[in-house]
Amino acid sequence: MSSQISSITIILNIIVFFLLFSVLSLSSLLTPRQNYCFIIIIIIIIVIIIIIIIIVIIIIIIIIIIIIVIIIIIIIIIIIIIIIIVIIIIIIIIIIIIIIIIIIIIIIVIIIIIIIVIIIIIIIIVIIIIIIIIIIVIIIIIIIIIIIIIIIIIIIIIIIIIIIIIIIIIAIITIVLPSFPSRHHHQIYIHIHAHQSYIYYHIHITIINVITFLFLLLLIEFRIMIINYVNIVHVMNVSILLTITTIKLHLLKNNPDF
Repeated sequence: MSSQISSITIILNIIVFFLLFSVLSLSSLLTPRQNYCFIIIIIIIIVIIIIIIIIVIIIIIIIIIIIIVIIIIIIIIIIIIIIIIVIIIIIIIIIIIIIIIIIIIIIIVIIIIIIIVIIIIIIIIVIIIIIIIIIIVIIIIIIIIIIIIIIIIIIIIIIIIIIIIIIIIIAIITIVLPSFPSRHHHQIYIHIHAHQSYIYYHIHITIINVITFLFLLLLIEFRIMIINYVNIVHVMNVSILLTITTIKLHLLKNNPDF
C-alpha cells in the first residue's frame, strides 16, 4: 500500500514539475503585466491541483483505511465464525458424549434391573419349590402317621377279636362240653372244672396284659405325635407296676390262700 502511495506522489511531482517548467517558459515570452496575471493563474491552478491531490490522497487513504477495516472485520468475522464453529463442535461432542454416557448408564441400569429381577424370580421359584417340598413332606408324614394309626387300630381290633375268639372258645369248652355224656368228655369237664379258676386266672392275666400292652402302645404313639418329653421307661415301669398290682389283687380275690 505504501509503494502505491509513493508512486502516485512521484507522478504528481513530475506533473507539477512540468507545469512549472511550462509556466517559466511562457513567462519569458509575456509582458510583465501578462506575466503577473499568468503567475496568479498558475498559482491558482497549482493550488487547485494541490487541493485535488490532497483530496485524492485523502480519498485513497480513506479507501485504504476502509479496505483495511473491511479486511479486519472480515478476519474478525472469520475468527468469530471459526470460534463459533469450534464451540458448536465442542458442544456437539460434549452432547454426544453425555448422550453416550446416559445410554451406557441406562443400559447398565437395565442390565442390573434384569439381573435383580432374575435373582428375585429364582429366589421366589426356590422358595416355592421349598414350600412345595415341605408341604409334600408334611403330607407324606401325615399320611404315614395316618397309616401307622390305622395299622395300630387294625392290630388292636385284631387283638381284641382274637381275645374275644379265645374267650368264646374257652366259654364253649367250659359250657358246651359238659353237656356231652361221654366219659372222655366228662373227664375233660372235671379237669376243666378243677382248673377253672386257674384258666380264668390266665384269661384275666392275658386280658390285663393285652390291655396294658395296648395302653403302652397308645402312650408310645402319643409320645411320637404330641408329647415329646414323656419318658417311655417311666411309662413302662408304671404299666408293669399296674399289671403286677392288678394280678396280685385278682389272685388275692380268687385265691385267698395265695
